[in-house]
Amino acid sequence: MLNGDVIEGEQWRWSDNPLAETLIAMADPNRAAEICLRLTQSEDEDSAECGAIAAVALLEEHPHAYPAFGPAIAATRAHRGTHIRSYADDLDALISAADEGDHTVH
Repeated sequence: MLNGDVIEGEQWRWSDNPLAETLIAMADPNRAAEICLRLTQSEDEDSAECGAIAAVALLEEHPHAYPAFGPAIAATRAHRGTHIRSYADDLDALISAADEGDHTVH
């Protein structure tokens, strides 16, 4: 039930990261990267951390989209909060893994 209405056929589940799941579902990774960038640039540390965490989740799910995340990674690396800057290491590792996956033997 939601506000007294029965939602038939729908299953609810909790998410550890609803923002990331919403952004992952977006068809345009460039737009999702832009949202992560704006959040990460926020002076509010909770918002900035949400942006960094979402960027990590997005790159885990869509490693091919990593070029769009360059500005968000730079903003994460430059953030005044040290705990937010620590997410840059995770982002760099995901990019390195994506780069390694692009190399093929001819």
